[in-house]
Amino acid sequence: MMKKSIFRFIMLAIALALIASVFFVNSEAKAASVQTAFVSVKTTLNVRNAPSVNAKIVGSLKSGATVSVYFKNQIRLV
Repeated sequence: MMKKSIFRFIMLAIALALIASVFFVNSEAKAASVQTAFVSVKTTLNVRNAPSVNAKIVGSLKSGATVSVYFKNQIRLV
């Protein structure tokens, strides 16, 4: 009986620690790396589901739109 109680307590503690890590660790990491940028194009900017001109277009942005940047690619398109 005592072993089951200890086992349940340990499993509950592990589950709570995992849940807490999802909320606290990820929110801090995202907040530290997110930047705001503005779209500057003559017409519209296609948003694709992968970094390729052949990838499926999932949306578009007009010039002046505000976006959140989570990752900045080192390649600059002119």
